[in-house]
Amino acid sequence: MAVRAEGLRVPLGREESPKGGVDLEVGFQISRFQIWRFRANAEQTLGPAEGWLKAEAQLQDAVDLAIDNNIYVLHGNSLERYFNGTRQNFNLAAVSPSIERAQKVFTTPDQQMIYLLEPSAERILIYNKNGRLQNQLKSPKLHDAADLFVDER
Repeated sequence: MAVRAEGLRVPLGREESPKGGVDLEVGFQISRFQIWRFRANAEQTLGPAEGWLKAEAQLQDAVDLAIDNNIYVLHGNSLERYFNGTRQNFNLAAVSPSIERAQKVFTTPDQQMIYLLEPSAERILIYNKNGRLQNQLKSPKLHDAADLFVDER
């Protein structure tokens, strides 16, 4: 199941229940100033939206997001990290040429890295979860790439 909002497709994932024990299916969507959380109810339909951010954020130019224990929000030329509803002090290390129009971000709780796809630059950028650049993969075949999935095994 997935939620579609403002061009972002956000898959449902697992979240620990606030009451403990049982995992809940959750999904997120981004609006202009808020990240909304949806929890699946017993009928496996999405419940009402809950504002997840503790303060308003500028999200109108967000192009993608990825979730591990944090939520990473990709803007064309930058990546923001949020934890527990609060923006974290997080910056990606500089790369040459600089990021201008990244389109996809990918990571999971099991991944060690964060991956950015920038088709216009025909590359995938690989960062560790502290924002340090680990590698830059370039190929003309990436010019037409529309999505990104990585299996680190």
